[in-house]
Amino acid sequence: PTSFEPLNVPVSERNTHFIVNAAWKIYPDGTVTMQSVLLPRGRAIELGRLGYSLQLIGDLENIRYAARGPFENYPDRKAGAFPGLYADTVANMVVNYARPNDMGNREEASGLTLYGKHGGLTVSALNGESFAFSALPYTATELCLAKHWAELPPTGEKTVLTLLATNRGLGGASCGPGPLDRDIPRANKPYHLNLAFSPASLRHPVTATIREQAVALDETMPPPPETFTAIACTSQEPGNEGSKICDGDLGTIWHTQYGVTLGKYPHSVTLDLSKARTLKGITCYSRQDGLNGRIKDFRVEVSADNKTWQTIVEGQLADTADAQQVLFAKPAEKVRYLRFTGLSEQRGQEFASMAEIMLVE
Repeated sequence: PTSFEPLNVPVSERNTHFIVNAAWKIYPDGTVTMQSVLLPRGRAIELGRLGYSLQLIGDLENIRYAARGPFENYPDRKAGAFPGLYADTVANMVVNYARPNDMGNREEASGLTLYGKHGGLTVSALNGESFAFSALPYTATELCLAKHWAELPPTGEKTVLTLLATNRGLGGASCGPGPLDRDIPRANKPYHLNLAFSPASLRHPVTATIREQAVALDETMPPPPETFTAIACTSQEPGNEGSKICDGDLGTIWHTQYGVTLGKYPHSVTLDLSKARTLKGITCYSRQDGLNGRIKDFRVEVSADNKTWQTIVEGQLADTADAQQVLFAKPAEKVRYLRFTGLSEQRGQEFASMAEIMLVE
Protein backbone atom coordinates (compact mmCIF):
# COMPACT_ATOMS: atom_id res chain seq x y z
CA PRO A 1 0.00 0.00 0.00
CA THR A 2 1.05 3.59 -0.58
CA SER A 3 -0.70 4.87 2.54
CA PHE A 4 -2.51 3.69 5.63
CA GLU A 5 -6.29 3.98 5.47
CA PRO A 6 -8.31 3.99 8.71
CA LEU A 7 -10.15 0.73 9.26
CA ASN A 8 -13.90 1.15 9.50
CA VAL A 9 -14.22 -1.32 12.36
CA PRO A 10 -16.63 -0.43 15.19
CA VAL A 11 -15.12 -0.55 18.65
CA SER A 12 -16.65 -3.33 20.70
CA GLU A 13 -15.74 -5.14 23.88
CA ARG A 14 -14.11 -7.89 21.79
CA ASN A 15 -11.86 -5.50 19.83
CA THR A 16 -8.65 -4.47 21.52
CA HIS A 17 -8.89 -0.76 22.28
CA PHE A 18 -7.71 1.66 24.95
CA ILE A 19 -9.26 4.22 27.24
CA VAL A 20 -6.82 6.98 28.15
CA ASN A 21 -7.21 9.03 31.33
CA ALA A 22 -4.92 12.06 31.45
CA ALA A 23 -4.51 14.93 33.90
CA TRP A 24 -2.57 18.03 32.87
CA LYS A 25 -1.17 20.83 35.05
CA ILE A 26 0.47 24.07 33.92
CA TYR A 27 2.97 25.83 36.21
CA PRO A 28 4.06 29.50 36.18
CA ASP A 29 7.56 28.64 34.93
CA GLY A 30 6.14 27.05 31.78
CA THR A 31 6.34 23.45 32.99
CA VAL A 32 3.45 21.23 31.97
CA THR A 33 2.94 17.91 33.73
CA MET A 34 0.99 15.00 32.30
CA GLN A 35 -0.20 12.04 34.30
CA SER A 36 -1.80 9.37 32.18
CA VAL A 37 -3.22 5.89 32.57
CA LEU A 38 -3.70 3.78 29.44
CA LEU A 39 -6.45 1.24 30.13
CA PRO A 40 -6.72 -1.68 27.68
CA ARG A 41 -10.07 -3.21 26.82
CA GLY A 42 -11.05 -6.20 24.70
CA ARG A 43 -8.72 -9.07 23.85
CA ALA A 44 -5.42 -9.17 25.74
CA ILE A 45 -3.25 -9.19 22.60
CA GLU A 46 0.51 -8.74 22.50
CA LEU A 47 1.68 -5.16 22.06
CA GLY A 48 4.60 -3.76 20.12
CA ARG A 49 4.78 -0.64 22.25
CA LEU A 50 2.46 1.74 24.04
CA GLY A 51 2.84 5.46 24.62
CA TYR A 52 2.74 8.77 22.79
CA SER A 53 4.39 10.20 19.67
CA LEU A 54 5.05 13.94 19.23
CA GLN A 55 5.96 15.50 15.89
CA LEU A 56 8.17 18.51 16.66
CA ILE A 57 9.99 21.06 14.54
CA GLY A 58 13.14 19.94 12.77
CA ASP A 59 15.19 22.65 14.47
CA LEU A 60 15.33 20.42 17.55
CA GLU A 61 18.22 18.49 16.03
CA ASN A 62 20.35 17.90 19.15
CA ILE A 63 19.62 15.68 22.12
CA ARG A 64 20.96 15.01 25.57
CA TYR A 65 19.42 12.21 27.58
CA ALA A 66 19.73 10.34 30.85
CA ALA A 67 19.03 6.70 30.00
CA ARG A 68 20.74 3.54 28.89
CA GLY A 69 23.08 4.23 25.98
CA PRO A 70 24.87 5.37 23.99
CA PHE A 71 23.56 2.96 21.32
CA GLU A 72 19.97 1.78 20.84
CA ASN A 73 18.68 -0.76 23.35
CA TYR A 74 15.50 -2.67 24.13
CA PRO A 75 14.03 -4.58 27.10
CA ASP A 76 15.92 -7.75 26.13
CA ARG A 77 19.00 -6.01 24.69
CA LYS A 78 20.10 -3.51 27.28
CA ALA A 79 22.60 -5.27 29.57
CA GLY A 80 25.51 -3.81 27.59
CA ALA A 81 24.00 -0.32 27.41
CA PHE A 82 24.83 1.44 30.64
CA PRO A 83 22.81 4.16 32.39
CA GLY A 84 24.40 7.56 31.94
CA LEU A 85 24.13 11.04 30.48
CA TYR A 86 24.69 11.06 26.71
CA ALA A 87 24.68 13.66 23.94
CA ASP A 88 24.04 13.17 20.22
CA THR A 89 22.12 14.50 17.24
CA VAL A 90 18.74 13.29 16.07
CA ALA A 91 20.27 12.36 12.73
CA ASN A 92 22.78 10.09 14.49
CA MET A 93 19.97 8.28 16.28
CA VAL A 94 19.09 6.68 12.94
CA VAL A 95 20.45 3.15 12.47
CA ASN A 96 21.08 2.28 8.82
CA TYR A 97 19.49 -1.14 8.61
CA ALA A 98 19.20 -2.74 5.17
CA ARG A 99 15.53 -1.80 5.12
CA PRO A 100 14.14 1.16 7.07
CA ASN A 101 12.23 0.17 10.18
CA ASP A 102 11.65 1.36 13.71
CA MET A 103 14.91 2.00 15.56
CA GLY A 104 16.78 4.09 18.08
CA ASN A 105 14.98 3.12 21.28
CA ARG A 106 16.56 3.92 24.66
CA GLU A 107 15.36 2.22 27.84
CA GLU A 108 15.12 3.42 31.46
CA ALA A 109 15.17 7.13 30.69
CA SER A 110 14.69 9.64 33.50
CA GLY A 111 14.84 12.67 31.21
CA LEU A 112 15.92 14.14 27.90
CA THR A 113 16.40 17.51 26.25
CA LEU A 114 15.90 18.26 22.57
CA TYR A 115 17.34 21.62 21.50
CA GLY A 116 18.33 23.73 18.52
CA LYS A 117 19.18 27.32 17.65
CA HIS A 118 15.95 28.79 18.95
CA GLY A 119 15.34 26.87 22.15
CA GLY A 120 14.49 23.42 23.34
CA LEU A 121 12.22 21.06 25.21
CA THR A 122 12.98 18.99 28.28
CA VAL A 123 10.93 15.88 29.08
CA SER A 124 11.34 14.34 32.53
CA ALA A 125 9.83 11.41 34.37
CA LEU A 126 7.75 12.22 37.42
CA ASN A 127 8.14 10.72 40.86
CA GLY A 128 11.35 8.81 40.17
CA GLU A 129 9.78 6.73 37.41
CA SER A 130 11.30 5.96 34.00
CA PHE A 131 10.23 5.64 30.39
CA ALA A 132 11.58 4.53 27.02
CA PHE A 133 12.01 6.90 24.08
CA SER A 134 13.28 7.44 20.57
CA ALA A 135 13.97 10.69 18.69
CA LEU A 136 14.06 10.32 14.90
CA PRO A 137 13.60 12.47 11.79
CA TYR A 138 10.89 10.11 10.50
CA THR A 139 7.42 9.02 11.58
CA ALA A 140 6.64 5.35 12.19
CA THR A 141 4.39 5.36 9.10
CA GLU A 142 7.17 6.70 6.89
CA LEU A 143 9.57 4.03 8.14
CA CYS A 144 7.01 1.26 7.64
CA LEU A 145 6.10 2.23 4.08
CA ALA A 146 9.66 2.77 2.83
CA LYS A 147 11.40 -0.25 1.32
CA HIS A 148 14.62 1.70 0.67
CA TRP A 149 16.25 4.65 2.38
CA ALA A 150 15.87 6.80 -0.74
CA GLU A 151 12.08 6.65 -0.31
CA LEU A 152 12.21 8.51 3.01
CA PRO A 153 11.68 12.29 3.16
CA PRO A 154 14.65 14.62 3.74
CA THR A 155 15.86 14.94 7.32
CA GLY A 156 15.68 18.27 9.12
CA GLU A 157 11.99 18.80 8.40
CA LYS A 158 10.78 17.41 11.74
CA THR A 159 11.81 15.57 14.87
CA VAL A 160 9.54 12.72 15.97
CA LEU A 161 9.76 12.09 19.71
CA THR A 162 8.23 8.82 20.92
CA LEU A 163 7.63 8.40 24.66
CA LEU A 164 6.75 4.89 25.82
CA ALA A 165 5.21 3.35 28.90
CA THR A 166 6.16 -0.12 27.66
CA ASN A 167 8.08 -1.59 24.75
CA ARG A 168 8.44 -5.06 23.29
CA GLY A 169 11.73 -6.92 23.28
CA LEU A 170 13.34 -7.89 19.98
CA GLY A 171 14.14 -11.55 20.48
CA GLY A 172 15.87 -13.19 17.52
CA ALA A 173 12.85 -13.71 15.28
CA SER A 174 14.70 -12.69 12.09
CA CYS A 175 16.60 -15.98 12.34
CA GLY A 176 15.50 -17.48 15.64
CA PRO A 177 12.89 -17.32 18.42
CA GLY A 178 10.85 -14.32 19.44
CA PRO A 179 11.22 -12.48 22.77
CA LEU A 180 10.85 -14.21 26.10
CA ASP A 181 7.43 -13.93 27.66
CA ARG A 182 8.74 -11.44 30.25
CA ASP A 183 9.65 -9.03 27.42
CA ILE A 184 6.29 -9.11 25.64
CA PRO A 185 3.83 -6.46 26.87
CA ARG A 186 0.15 -7.33 26.58
CA ALA A 187 -3.12 -5.47 26.68
CA ASN A 188 -3.94 -7.00 30.04
CA LYS A 189 -3.28 -4.30 32.63
CA PRO A 190 -3.17 -0.52 33.07
CA TYR A 191 0.00 1.25 31.92
CA HIS A 192 1.08 4.51 33.55
CA LEU A 193 3.15 7.27 31.94
CA ASN A 194 3.75 10.39 34.04
CA LEU A 195 5.91 13.10 32.48
CA ALA A 196 6.81 16.77 32.74
CA PHE A 197 7.50 19.04 29.75
CA SER A 198 9.45 22.24 30.29
CA PRO A 199 11.40 24.81 28.22
CA ALA A 200 15.10 24.02 27.96
CA SER A 201 17.75 26.65 28.68
CA LEU A 202 19.37 28.11 25.57
CA ARG A 203 22.71 28.53 27.30
CA HIS A 204 22.64 25.29 29.24
CA PRO A 205 20.69 22.67 27.26
CA VAL A 206 21.11 19.88 29.77
CA THR A 207 18.75 17.20 30.89
CA ALA A 208 16.76 18.40 33.87
CA THR A 209 15.01 16.26 36.41
CA ILE A 210 11.57 17.38 37.45
CA ARG A 211 11.94 15.42 40.67
CA GLU A 212 13.96 18.35 42.05
CA GLN A 213 11.08 20.76 41.50
CA ALA A 214 8.67 19.26 44.03
CA VAL A 215 5.92 18.59 41.50
CA ALA A 216 3.32 16.46 43.26
CA LEU A 217 1.39 13.71 41.54
CA ASP A 218 -2.31 14.33 41.09
CA GLU A 219 -4.08 12.14 43.63
CA THR A 220 -7.23 12.07 41.51
CA MET A 221 -5.55 9.88 38.88
CA PRO A 222 -6.04 6.12 39.20
CA PRO A 223 -3.04 4.64 41.04
CA PRO A 224 -1.32 1.43 39.94
CA PRO A 225 -3.45 -1.56 40.89
CA GLU A 226 -2.79 -2.97 44.34
CA THR A 227 -2.82 -6.73 44.47
CA PHE A 228 -4.27 -8.78 47.32
CA THR A 229 -4.37 -12.39 48.41
CA ALA A 230 -7.11 -14.90 47.68
CA ILE A 231 -7.34 -17.13 50.76
CA ALA A 232 -10.43 -19.19 49.91
CA CYS A 233 -12.30 -20.23 46.81
CA THR A 234 -15.34 -22.48 46.45
CA SER A 235 -14.27 -23.76 43.02
CA GLN A 236 -11.42 -23.15 40.59
CA GLU A 237 -10.14 -24.66 37.36
CA PRO A 238 -6.39 -25.44 37.32
CA GLY A 239 -4.63 -22.51 35.67
CA ASN A 240 -7.54 -20.20 36.44
CA GLU A 241 -7.35 -20.13 40.22
CA GLY A 242 -9.08 -17.69 42.53
CA SER A 243 -5.83 -15.76 42.94
CA LYS A 244 -6.21 -14.51 39.35
CA ILE A 245 -9.09 -12.30 40.45
CA CYS A 246 -6.69 -10.02 42.35
CA ASP A 247 -3.38 -10.20 40.45
CA GLY A 248 -3.70 -6.84 38.67
CA ASP A 249 -3.80 -8.57 35.27
CA LEU A 250 -6.94 -8.23 33.12
CA GLY A 251 -5.68 -11.00 30.87
CA THR A 252 -6.01 -13.70 33.52
CA ILE A 253 -9.28 -14.99 34.98
CA TRP A 254 -10.70 -16.88 37.90
CA HIS A 255 -12.82 -19.68 36.43
CA THR A 256 -14.72 -22.26 38.41
CA GLN A 257 -14.13 -25.92 37.72
CA TYR A 258 -15.68 -27.41 34.59
CA GLY A 259 -13.22 -30.14 33.57
CA VAL A 260 -13.58 -33.01 36.04
CA THR A 261 -16.68 -31.83 37.84
CA LEU A 262 -19.05 -28.93 37.37
CA GLY A 263 -19.96 -27.06 40.52
CA LYS A 264 -23.20 -25.13 40.71
CA TYR A 265 -23.87 -21.59 41.91
CA PRO A 266 -23.14 -19.87 44.22
CA HIS A 267 -19.37 -19.46 43.58
CA SER A 268 -17.24 -17.24 45.78
CA VAL A 269 -13.70 -15.96 46.34
CA THR A 270 -12.48 -14.59 49.68
CA LEU A 271 -9.76 -11.93 49.67
CA ASP A 272 -7.35 -10.88 52.42
CA LEU A 273 -6.83 -7.13 51.92
CA SER A 274 -3.56 -7.15 53.95
CA LYS A 275 -4.77 -4.48 56.39
CA ALA A 276 -7.97 -2.97 57.75
CA ARG A 277 -9.45 -0.53 55.26
CA THR A 278 -12.40 1.78 54.76
CA LEU A 279 -14.08 0.76 51.50
CA LYS A 280 -16.51 2.75 49.39
CA GLY A 281 -17.04 -0.09 46.94
CA ILE A 282 -15.35 -2.31 44.39
CA THR A 283 -14.66 -2.24 40.67
CA CYS A 284 -15.37 -5.45 38.74
CA TYR A 285 -13.92 -6.54 35.40
CA SER A 286 -15.60 -9.47 33.68
CA ARG A 287 -13.38 -11.68 31.54
CA GLN A 288 -12.00 -9.74 28.57
CA ASP A 289 -11.51 -12.58 26.09
CA GLY A 290 -14.97 -14.10 25.89
CA LEU A 291 -18.48 -14.30 27.27
CA ASN A 292 -18.58 -17.66 29.05
CA GLY A 293 -18.98 -17.56 32.79
CA ARG A 294 -19.67 -13.85 33.13
CA ILE A 295 -21.42 -13.33 36.43
CA LYS A 296 -24.83 -11.66 36.55
CA ASP A 297 -26.23 -11.65 40.10
CA PHE A 298 -23.67 -11.16 42.88
CA ARG A 299 -23.21 -10.49 46.57
CA VAL A 300 -20.38 -8.72 48.44
CA GLU A 301 -19.64 -9.44 52.10
CA VAL A 302 -17.03 -7.88 54.39
CA SER A 303 -15.40 -8.94 57.63
CA ALA A 304 -12.85 -7.68 60.15
CA ASP A 305 -11.79 -11.13 61.39
CA ASN A 306 -12.74 -13.66 58.68
CA LYS A 307 -15.31 -15.08 61.10
CA THR A 308 -18.21 -12.66 61.30
CA TRP A 309 -19.48 -11.55 57.90
CA GLN A 310 -21.78 -8.72 56.86
CA THR A 311 -23.54 -8.53 53.49
CA ILE A 312 -22.79 -5.05 52.22
CA VAL A 313 -24.41 -5.10 48.77
CA GLU A 314 -26.26 -7.36 46.34
CA GLY A 315 -26.94 -6.56 42.72
CA GLN A 316 -26.44 -7.39 39.06
CA LEU A 317 -23.48 -6.88 36.72
CA ALA A 318 -23.91 -5.95 33.08
CA ASP A 319 -22.73 -8.32 30.36
CA THR A 320 -19.71 -6.22 29.36
CA ALA A 321 -15.93 -6.23 29.51
CA ASP A 322 -15.86 -2.60 30.65
CA ALA A 323 -15.17 -1.63 34.25
CA GLN A 324 -18.22 -1.77 36.51
CA GLN A 325 -18.11 0.13 39.76
CA VAL A 326 -20.21 -1.17 42.63
CA LEU A 327 -20.57 1.46 45.35
CA PHE A 328 -21.75 0.65 48.86
CA ALA A 329 -24.68 2.52 50.42
CA LYS A 330 -22.18 3.90 52.95
CA PRO A 331 -18.45 3.32 53.47
CA ALA A 332 -17.59 0.05 55.20
CA GLU A 333 -15.00 0.55 57.96
CA LYS A 334 -12.31 -1.77 59.34
CA VAL A 335 -12.61 -4.19 56.43
CA ARG A 336 -9.77 -6.72 56.38
CA TYR A 337 -11.52 -9.46 54.38
CA LEU A 338 -13.85 -9.28 51.39
CA ARG A 339 -15.91 -12.08 49.88
CA PHE A 340 -17.31 -11.80 46.38
CA THR A 341 -20.00 -14.33 45.52
CA GLY A 342 -21.49 -14.96 42.11
CA LEU A 343 -25.13 -16.03 42.30
CA SER A 344 -25.91 -16.57 38.61
CA GLU A 345 -24.38 -16.40 35.12
CA GLN A 346 -25.46 -14.09 32.28
CA ARG A 347 -26.56 -17.00 30.06
CA GLY A 348 -27.72 -19.45 32.70
CA GLN A 349 -24.50 -21.51 32.80
CA GLU A 350 -23.39 -23.09 36.06
CA PHE A 351 -19.73 -22.00 35.90
CA ALA A 352 -18.37 -18.56 36.78
CA SER A 353 -15.49 -16.39 35.63
CA MET A 354 -14.08 -13.00 36.59
CA ALA A 355 -10.98 -11.10 35.42
CA GLU A 356 -10.37 -8.70 38.27
CA ILE A 357 -11.75 -7.06 41.39
CA MET A 358 -10.26 -3.74 42.56
CA LEU A 359 -11.06 -1.69 45.64
CA VAL A 360 -12.69 1.74 45.78
CA GLU A 361 -11.35 3.44 48.90
